[in-house]
Amino acid sequence: MQTWIKANPEINVVVISLDYAHGGASAFYKQKQIDLPLNMGKQRETMALGVRGLPTTIVVDADGNISQRHAGDLNWDDARVSQMVLGWLR
Repeated sequence: MQTWIKANPEINVVVISLDYAHGGASAFYKQKQIDLPLNMGKQRETMALGVRGLPTTIVVDADGNISQRHAGDLNWDDARVSQMVLGWLR
């Protein structure tokens, strides 16, 4: 996903971790060499957004409305996945 985000800088992406502690999420970022901002979320708030499993991708339109939700892994290196996600933004 990190590569996809950097290849599509015109898209605003916010990655949210639901780890209980910042230290655990920070260690995961370091282990996986993730160079993105670490944002911590709360499970109750994400459940209100319809998150029922991890990972979940949520697309929010310019008016702040959820336009798409995808539960499960996405292969962000796959061109078809990239086109699908970019299509959600149209």
